[in-house]
Parts: sequence; C-alpha cells; structure tokens
Amino acid sequence: MQCVRQHRNFGFGKVTDRLHIGNRWMLLGMQTYYADGAYHFNITDYQGNIRAVIREDGTLEDTNNYYPYGGLMGSGSMGVQPYKYGGKELDRENGLDLYDSHARMYDPIIGRTTTIDPLAEKYTHLSPYLWCAANPLKYVDPSGKKLRFAKGTTLPFVVNFYTATLFMKQNGTFDNIQKIIDSPNVYYIADGSQFFKPNQFNGIKKTIFWNPNVGLITTKNKLLSPATMLDHEFQHCVNYEVDKNKYINQIDIENEVYTTEEEKSVIENRERQTAIKHNEINNNEKTREDHFGQEFYTRTPSSTTIVTDIDYIFRTGKMLLTRNKNKLKQYRSNHN
Repeated sequence: MQCVRQHRNFGFGKVTDRLHIGNRWMLLGMQTYYADGAYHFNITDYQGNIRAVIREDGTLEDTNNYYPYGGLMGSGSMGVQPYKYGGKELDRENGLDLYDSHARMYDPIIGRTTTIDPLAEKYTHLSPYLWCAANPLKYVDPSGKKLRFAKGTTLPFVVNFYTATLFMKQNGTFDNIQKIIDSPNVYYIADGSQFFKPNQFNGIKKTIFWNPNVGLITTKNKLLSPATMLDHEFQHCVNYEVDKNKYINQIDIENEVYTTEEEKSVIENRERQTAIKHNEINNNEKTREDHFGQEFYTRTPSSTTIVTDIDYIFRTGKMLLTRNKNKLKQYRSNHN
C-alpha cells in the first residue's frame, strides 16, 4: 500500500496513467482514450475517479457515482469502458466486481483487498488487507507499478508513444518497456522536444526524454528510427532498475569513442539487436561503433524516411536537436 495525499485535479488535467492496449480500445492516459474511430475524454474528480465519459463530438456516454470506498451508486453505461474508481479497471467477471490495482485486487463493498499488502511490513500498525488506511476520502492507493507520462505531456506525444510501443510489440522489442511498467518503482516518459533535450535517460529524475519525430543517421550511415532510439533509452532505464550501482559505475567510466562504458554496452548489444528486429540493419551489420550521429526528422516513430519539408517541421512545433553535431565533426576529423 502506498497512501498518497490527494490533490485537486478537475477536468482533463495531465496524462499520468499507465498505457493500456486492448483489442477494441486503448487507454492513452487517465483522461483520454481512443476507440471506434474517435477520442473519448474522461472527466475525473479530485480523487482521480472517472465521473463521466464524453465523446469528441460532445456526446455524454457514461456517468459514474461512487460510495466512499469505490462502490458504484449508478452508471449510465457500464459498457463504454471499464476504468472507474481511482482510474482502476473494474473486473465484473462472474459478478465479483473487484478493482484491479495491479498489486492486488480490491473489493469496494467491504473496503478490503483479497490478498495482503505487498508493503505490509512498512505499515505494521494497519491491517494488511486495509484500503487507503481506512480513509479513502483523504488518501488514494496507487499500485506504484506504472510508467507515467511527465507533467505537461501533450496528447500527440502520447499517441506517438502508443504508436511506437505497438510497433515494438509487433517486432518483439517491447520487453524493456514491459519491465519498467512491472517495476515497483515509478519512472517517467517525457517529450524531449518540449525541454530541448536529446534522447536520454536521467537516473536522478528517473525520466526518459524521447523525441518521437527524430531518428539518427549513424557514422556507419545506418538510419535508426525514433522507436529504436526509444528502446535504446529504455535499456539504460532497465540497467538502472536492475543494478543501480553498476549503472552508475558504468556511466562514470569514460570511453573516448562511446563516451561511457554504459553507452558502449547498450550500443553494441541491445541497440544492434533492436535495429535488426526493426529491419534497419542486416544480421551481420552493426548500427555504429561510437556514440555519434546526425539527427533527422521523420513523420512517424517507426519510420526511417527523412523529412526535409520545412513546413512540416514548423507545424509540429518541434526543434531538430543537433547537440552531437560538433562531436560528430570532431570524430570525423580525428578518423579521416
């Protein structure tokens, strides 16, 4: 149990929930999902409970009212989408009506969970089956097993992230993202172009900065898609998650060609494997033998087609990041 003091967040708010993918619809965030060819917007209260669902044309599709512990007083249309109390999925199979909080199942009728709290040792003064420390009006109880979108994330970025993850699932490269989603720790994904940052993982902020419209031309003239670069940063994140001390030691060891030993490890192993699965290099090829390259614009996260249309670049409202340009020139001058 992780009891968190609630903050008021009326209306559409920021997108902060985990990405869910289904056959019929996908949840882009706690406030937005896409289904049946249209966007649908969840209206939430200060607890994050979904009180209403509105279609993009303004049609009211669903209304929900709750008892303090999450039991439903009434619902306009239970078939619209299953996310209700606290943004959690309501499992109505066999009439049990349990909320899936990821760490355990929760019964809103009795205000208790079906299994003990995995963090019960930190709350010895409370029952291990208790929900929100018996005060659901003041606290919420997130599972902690989430990959969250950073503050200020835009809907186009969320859609691009979903597009990339769907492509990665189809090509067998989603495992790193799944590991972070299943982690007991919280990590964030942020739009690098909003912060004028290149693709990178920041271990201090536990944040992956990624630009969904920027790929990389390596010094071996291989084109890597934004999706491949996303997986590159998630590998850093997984390395940090698995062994933080080893990760810190690896980034502290400088490497003249790869900048750090951590980058060398990721580039020579995971990046190469991912590029092969994304059909960006052949099985006997390498993506690069350094940590340099030239960034380029592309229209979709899975594409390696270079966009030179200035109007398109300005319409996206993003800036092409070329922080490695001088390093690339220096590298070429040193090796020519």
